[in-house]
Amino acid sequence: MGTHKSLSNKKVYRKKRTLKYSEGTYGSRGREQERLTEQFGERVFGETHESEHIYGFAALNRSSGIPRKKSRTLENEAPAYMEVKRSHRSHPGTGSSKEIGPSGFSSDTYRDAQRSLLEEGHASAAGQLNSLGYAFVPGFRKSARSIAGNQAHNSFEVMVRKMETVHYMQGSQKKAVSLTFEDRLEILGSRYLAEKGERNYLLPEEVAQLKDALNTSHKTAGLK
Repeated sequence: MGTHKSLSNKKVYRKKRTLKYSEGTYGSRGREQERLTEQFGERVFGETHESEHIYGFAALNRSSGIPRKKSRTLENEAPAYMEVKRSHRSHPGTGSSKEIGPSGFSSDTYRDAQRSLLEEGHASAAGQLNSLGYAFVPGFRKSARSIAGNQAHNSFEVMVRKMETVHYMQGSQKKAVSLTFEDRLEILGSRYLAEKGERNYLLPEEVAQLKDALNTSHKTAGLK
């Protein structure tokens, strides 16, 4: 009678799936929905949140002459997070409104400002404009205290933690602007202030909290 060899002690190797787009990018939005749903116990999908480019795609792709449908790599590699749908729809960077809103921007002037700052190498200031826009969205601060708002904050935090370089097109050339830890701290701080709405500066303990958040995987400094 033949000898039966047990498989119980044999290691089973599974090929790891290579992820094309890293965490904190537009291309990883599906995985981000799943992560937030699991972490907070509340479903994140198209009716609750939308993926938001902190640097508007129109600003990144300007001057390339390449239509959006053919610029998927640039769009998918761009930093993005899951924003509460109602807030996202009211942001000056969403849509094509020519009207100057409470933030002082129309959709065009917002994108113009982001583009100019990126060309000057000021990735932090360009990113902070995103939070400035949300600071003037009706109901944004109240939403920030909800589960959906904390999901958005956590997603924003993860995105900022991963941001080391932002790319934009200059004609047919892809340009890069690097971000330092201080740049990322400023961007996260601007989001925190927009959510709080109490003042235009951070207290020392809040700075320490945000620094800790940037150094800790998936930790949130969202509002309690």
